[in-house]
Amino acid sequence: IETGSNGYTERVGKAIAKILSQADKYDALHSAVSGSLAVFKELKLPFLNHDKLKMVINYEVEPLLPFAVNDAVIDFIVTKQIPQEGSSEILVAAIQNQHIAQHLEYFKQANANLSVLTVDVFALYGLYLHIDAYAHLATNSLLVDIGFNTTRISYIQQGQLRLMRTLPKGVATLAKTVGDLTNNSSGDALENIVRFGLSNDAGPEYADAINQAMTKFWREIEFTLTSFNAQTENQPV
Repeated sequence: IETGSNGYTERVGKAIAKILSQADKYDALHSAVSGSLAVFKELKLPFLNHDKLKMVINYEVEPLLPFAVNDAVIDFIVTKQIPQEGSSEILVAAIQNQHIAQHLEYFKQANANLSVLTVDVFALYGLYLHIDAYAHLATNSLLVDIGFNTTRISYIQQGQLRLMRTLPKGVATLAKTVGDLTNNSSGDALENIVRFGLSNDAGPEYADAINQAMTKFWREIEFTLTSFNAQTENQPV
């Protein structure tokens, strides 16, 4: 996304248009809304059929939302089915209409027809389930998606997506910490992170700084793990 005097929405639209102009021919265009904009709720309902679940989901989730159900787009994924009970455990995502409209406007600016709009957490979980090595793990797992400004953490309990949290920190946070420790700008620190990662090739001062920054960052991840363990009856992550 280029910097400039134009509005952010227009600049995002131009970036999308540029990406699509350089892409191969495609049959469908998918995009994902940030999970930080969504309210997630876990429910257990006495249905196995997806259509029946869809019919009652708004009614079931309405009392749990901090906004009116008519002011939001609501969808869900089935995380577990219990045939012997005739029930399903589902994870509901509710996003206010204004955020959906803003996201769709990016593609309108790019003159692109969006086929599917989902939530980034659901998309990553779907990818996880399509990887044979992970899809049938009996143990519990954690997905940590470190972005530029945010980090998304998803707890998967025996293949079932259970809990999520979005931290307002990411690579930019690491760059600022490294810059402060080495008396450099965040931009220079970011360039070193991109080039050298956790290696010692940029010198001992950088190596010590990135290790300190990562230690501080992972301690915050550890705090989230402790919270997840408390919410899942201390089943270890």
